[in-house]
Amino acid sequence: AAAREPPRAQAARLTSAEATADKAASVAPRLFKRVVAGSHVEFSTGRQQDAAEYLLWLLEALHRAERSSATSSKALFEFGVEERTECAVSHLARYKTSPALCLDLPVPRELVAVGEPDAKRTKTDEPRRATLDLETCLQAWAAEGTIDDFYSSATQARGEARRRVRLASCPRYLWLKLSRYFVDPETWEPKKLAVEIPVPETLDLAALRAGPRDTELLPEDDRKDEALVPDETILAQLVSMGFDENGCRRACLATRNAGPEAAMEWVLMHSADADFAAPIVERRRPDEPDPTAVAELASLGFADRQAKAALLACDGNKERAADWIFSHLDDLDAACAAVLSDADADAAAAAAAPAADPPAYDDGPSTYSLLGFISHIGKNTASGHYVAHLKKHSPDDDDHDDDPRTRSQGPDDNFFIFDDEKVAKSLKPPTHLGYLYLYKRTDVP
Repeated sequence: AAAREPPRAQAARLTSAEATADKAASVAPRLFKRVVAGSHVEFSTGRQQDAAEYLLWLLEALHRAERSSATSSKALFEFGVEERTECAVSHLARYKTSPALCLDLPVPRELVAVGEPDAKRTKTDEPRRATLDLETCLQAWAAEGTIDDFYSSATQARGEARRRVRLASCPRYLWLKLSRYFVDPETWEPKKLAVEIPVPETLDLAALRAGPRDTELLPEDDRKDEALVPDETILAQLVSMGFDENGCRRACLATRNAGPEAAMEWVLMHSADADFAAPIVERRRPDEPDPTAVAELASLGFADRQAKAALLACDGNKERAADWIFSHLDDLDAACAAVLSDADADAAAAAAAPAADPPAYDDGPSTYSLLGFISHIGKNTASGHYVAHLKKHSPDDDDHDDDPRTRSQGPDDNFFIFDDEKVAKSLKPPTHLGYLYLYKRTDVP
């Protein structure tokens, strides 16, 4: 029998094939999945996956593959999120800027019912769905929250604090996610919110931009990190559902005891992980890692100090240490300084750029135009099917209907639906039932 053609060779052959009169050359979704995610423990399986999780993983995989290049696909989507926490007693604040690749908007569950919106067709016997505007979700994301057990370095005590988030930058291309899925706290079943959320053709996020930092800062917290222990109440609820205790402990730690619902969502997403039921080894940091392990990592081109920090951060595990280094390439010196506890690390951290300064993000105007969206057809993230709609953009088109569900599509303003290998023009794209939306900043050609 002839040797089977490798998946990468198949992909190269298909993508380079010339279009024929009746069918354009294409890459089969299953082939793309085998080539791109064939080595991933979860995405390589036949189980239903979350499109948002896959998107973030794909961007990170591209970033690692491009680390030796001057350009980065990930940088096109990455933006900063500023978190401001203000002590309710001293009224001093702490600011923290974290990177993000997707603006995850909550859908207020109390305003909608549970059902199954269909992104392909509307059935006459389908129950009436609630309708929310996107502004409601944006306000929910930006709403100020309360932290009851916040340690204030100003008062040296725990108490109440107020927290809010804002956009520190606006990326060239913005992924916007509407969190339509949740875990029912009574039945522990993943469900989908029956809600229509019309999205605008153009989006202005100026109201979400971070303003000047005009509040006096909290002093540095010089306490040692407190060991996080799984909450026994949350742990007992998860174990009572029949899940492995070690896995439930991991869920409590991963969500920082945020609550049974958050822990349950983590369990559902990670129950198939290879180490889900493995015992949790208490993290211990020896004074010095194994010199042999340091030498092996250094032979890969890493500095001894970097190898030492990675091994300390990963309990001496060489494989995990190598992954740790690759995942911190953007700011490796600062990450090593945060791990190392000796005098050399403190001196290196002092000599490095101030950790409080946010990284440089591609920033620009806060106005965006819609390029496309991804819809999910099904009752929850464990079942169903995804389809994508992409728009053929024309700068000359200025005829827009305010309602995206009834907007007429001119010859230069069309959406096309991508359903596996089937591609067709979409006369009435269901923009009100999307899950992930892609916007382009208006200053980008």
